[in-house]
Amino acid sequence: MTQIVCQGERQGFRLTSLGWIESRTVYVIYVGQDIRALEQQLAAANAHVAQLEQQLANQPTPAPVQMPPDPKAIEALNALMELAKALTLVQG
Repeated sequence: MTQIVCQGERQGFRLTSLGWIESRTVYVIYVGQDIRALEQQLAAANAHVAQLEQQLANQPTPAPVQMPPDPKAIEALNALMELAKALTLVQG
């Protein structure tokens, strides 16, 4: 990955980066501090995730919401039940 940095460029590798500017050709950029900073950011992010997971685990379970019955649905269900009774009488 190449990044433009100020008046030059930076190219990252596994353990180091190379930098280039017009006045100083190519030079090694040591990434130890970058890695340390990323490790600290990762540890902070993991701690935050653990805290959020704990908060989620401690949340009370919400009570189920009772919806009022639909009068048309009840009417249709009653009609089906009456039809089933009638079919039982006809078949039996």
